[in-house]
Amino acid sequence: MSEGEKRRIRRALCLEDLKRLLKVTEQADAERALLYRLAVTTGLRKNELRTLQVRDFSNDCLHLAGKNAKNRKQAVIPLMPSIAMALTHHIRGKKTDEKLIYVSDRVHESMKQDLKRAKIPYTDADGRFFDFHSLRKQTATLLALAGVHPRVTQQVMRHSSIDLTMGTYTDASLLPVKEAVERLPAF
Repeated sequence: MSEGEKRRIRRALCLEDLKRLLKVTEQADAERALLYRLAVTTGLRKNELRTLQVRDFSNDCLHLAGKNAKNRKQAVIPLMPSIAMALTHHIRGKKTDEKLIYVSDRVHESMKQDLKRAKIPYTDADGRFFDFHSLRKQTATLLALAGVHPRVTQQVMRHSSIDLTMGTYTDASLLPVKEAVERLPAF
């Protein structure tokens, strides 16, 4: 980041808001809703998603070529069964060299409109944004809420450092801190 640039602070959505966003997006554009679901469940970045072709999908995973990954490392990305099924239906009739899913150059603007329709603010009261890249933060946060070990989450996110996974990409404001404290033993 160059001097004078302000880092954008992103947030994850609570599960109810995420579901509402996906529902209104589905009504407006089913393929874009699938794109959001794919991003949330894989942690893939916009440009990584953009490079995927039909041939990169097989049964229950995606194969991301190293040349297309931010870290330049090849990756096999496991898919939730519901996402794999949705992709199977989505690519029916497509050739292997076609794009797996369409990622618009204007996906950020589309997301702003989808958020507006879902009555979710683009920027919250604390000045934190929810944009397309926030879907990665959503991935790490949902994994933390599901009790997934931080090292596994780091692997899913393809981060080189656990600090990046837990400090930057996990939205601590959504973690069940009160419930965790209540689990401490009485002494």
